[in-house]
Amino acid sequence: MKRKLSVVMLTIVLALVIAAPAFGAGQAQAAKAKAPRFNVFAASSLINVFPAMVPTFKATYPQYKSTRFVFNFNGTGTLVTQIELGAPADLIAGANNKDVDPMYPQYIKQPKNFAKNKLEVILPKSNPGHVHSLVDLTKSGIMIAIGDSGVPVGKYTQKVLANLDKKYGASYSTKIMANVVSTETQDSNIVALVKLGAVDAGFVYASDAHYLGKSVKAIVIPNAYQTNPLPIYPIAVTKSAAQPKIAQAFMNFVLGKKGQLILKKYGFLRP
Repeated sequence: MKRKLSVVMLTIVLALVIAAPAFGAGQAQAAKAKAPRFNVFAASSLINVFPAMVPTFKATYPQYKSTRFVFNFNGTGTLVTQIELGAPADLIAGANNKDVDPMYPQYIKQPKNFAKNKLEVILPKSNPGHVHSLVDLTKSGIMIAIGDSGVPVGKYTQKVLANLDKKYGASYSTKIMANVVSTETQDSNIVALVKLGAVDAGFVYASDAHYLGKSVKAIVIPNAYQTNPLPIYPIAVTKSAAQPKIAQAFMNFVLGKKGQLILKKYGFLRP
């Protein structure tokens, strides 16, 4: 119980640490000379790749060089709710088309799929749980972090675990869930818990494992046990966009050759 409580407390601290820089950055940006503010609502698994796109986007569209990108990274369902409640978003990029597509046509313009992903298991580099296979995740005492069932990464994890039952037996997913000590609403929180060694393993997107490289260990989940279809990422300009031209340009960039090359570099699959 104490170990589980420590994970919960660390999760709260992580949320505050992650949120603080974004808030501070927003305050600093607001003090700068007036420039177009572009509000991007994006799935938390895009937290590394989308900011990396900005320099190339601005070089491709020099007319938007002064644009201030303000990112809101969160679970797709949360982003959808925020927009439906009137949050100022110019563009949404989710990790689940089942959440985003129903927003059309009331809240967004026609969405398009721009990437796919897979699930993978990551471990701290020191591998304190001595996990070397998917079966090892069922050992007593292993601490696992997964996505909450209300967010895409959590939904995909549940489906993959059900598929793995067919390989390892009907009790496999039950044993895995017995070792889960933290369910996160953001993919980035799972990554942080694993990197800090607060848990022995985490179910995350393959793009996360790709980005983390040698800073973690990874266990590949065979394609036969992935979801069908694979996690699909839709993108769309919002109907309430204050910067619809910039939003459409960025959407075109993400869907285009340059954007797709950056996505590939960060471990995402073509849609």
